[in-house]
Amino acid sequence: MSLNPGQCDVKRMSITDHKKSIKIDKDTANAKLIEYIDTINIYESIFTSHINADISFLDGASFKERFNISGDEDFEIEFLGYGNDTPLKYKLKVVEMANLIPNNNLRAKNFTLRLTSPELLIDSASSIAKSYSAGTKIILQDIIQKFLSSKKQLFIEETKDPPTLVIPYLSPFQAIDFVRQRAVSSKYKSSTFLFFETNQQYNFVTIEGLLDRGSKAKKQKFMQREDVSQNVKGNQASITDKDSFHLFFNYTVKDLFNLNNYFKNGAVQSVVTEFDITTKQVKKRLFQNKPGSKLFFEFADARNPDISTTLFNGYSKYNIKPYFVPFAKYKDSTNQTSNFVYDTLLERICYANLFTHEKTYVDIPGNTLLKAGDIIELEIPKYEGQESKKGRNDMDSGMYLITSIKHSIKIADSSKYDTHLELMRFGKGVYEK
Repeated sequence: MSLNPGQCDVKRMSITDHKKSIKIDKDTANAKLIEYIDTINIYESIFTSHINADISFLDGASFKERFNISGDEDFEIEFLGYGNDTPLKYKLKVVEMANLIPNNNLRAKNFTLRLTSPELLIDSASSIAKSYSAGTKIILQDIIQKFLSSKKQLFIEETKDPPTLVIPYLSPFQAIDFVRQRAVSSKYKSSTFLFFETNQQYNFVTIEGLLDRGSKAKKQKFMQREDVSQNVKGNQASITDKDSFHLFFNYTVKDLFNLNNYFKNGAVQSVVTEFDITTKQVKKRLFQNKPGSKLFFEFADARNPDISTTLFNGYSKYNIKPYFVPFAKYKDSTNQTSNFVYDTLLERICYANLFTHEKTYVDIPGNTLLKAGDIIELEIPKYEGQESKKGRNDMDSGMYLITSIKHSIKIADSSKYDTHLELMRFGKGVYEK
């Protein structure tokens, strides 16, 4: 099947009941699943530990009652978009039925099935109370393979490991988050760790690690251009320009900057105090994020574009955000390991605050090549209404990290396929002269 930008080929789709006795396929003879579905939305995010999805049904043949849809059913989908020979595959569980609304003519009803990764159901019914004397990688592998019964691949960045870690009766995903909050990177200073799932694997990584690897990989580039057809979702015959696959629409930026949040969240100046309850010693460390800081910087001259000299000189003296760490050593009879959290706490808070303050949203033609955690390049034009050739806005154009992605397939409209992206800036572009 030859696809145009904005089209989708659903290769395989099925729902299997919890007894594994009834399987409703995309093209089952007596009940074609695809005929009941209006829209499928699949969500990935670097801020969630699992994949979510929802399916909107238009049911005019008692689909729910005939197949006793009551939760724990297996849903599988495999679909292909333009520009990719490898289809995306998802295996999810039905966890909720919502929005059951009869149509006014009483001949059909609409409802939505909520789906999620199978591991989230296991997480809801499990808990861990265990002490570990192993590295972060071994702890995470044990939780995911033993307590979540998952066979998914796991990518873990190298960390500095404390000698002991006690999981205090938490669910598996809570336990992983417990580890994430205490993890300190062996390479990246801020240690802003994330744990998230994509269709390929679980990822335990820092934001800096994602940016570092993504900047070295080949990136897809998206643009806004008047000379490229935007009709990528309409009549197939009208699509003549393959560059339409690289267009983005509905460009929205939320909170370009917020100085109040900079100060309140410790992005300019802060201090961490360590108190050793054994020796009663107090230790303080001051952190200053000056304009020349390379923690979060502009590509042009490696300076921090969010903190100006006047901003720092005028307000940092009033803003010393305090943090407290109640111990200085992991003490037992055999080791005196340093508390790594003390060394990275302030950089982590500052980096996370600066990274998350500017969110950008764009829509693109359906794209199965992208996933949460990838980096793309946006070429944003100058918005100069009197000019026929707008040129490139060098300040806003540049590399962006995909923090969330939604694959949206409109089955009822000839499998129209859109991808919606939430993006965060990878540093800054260069300022216009």
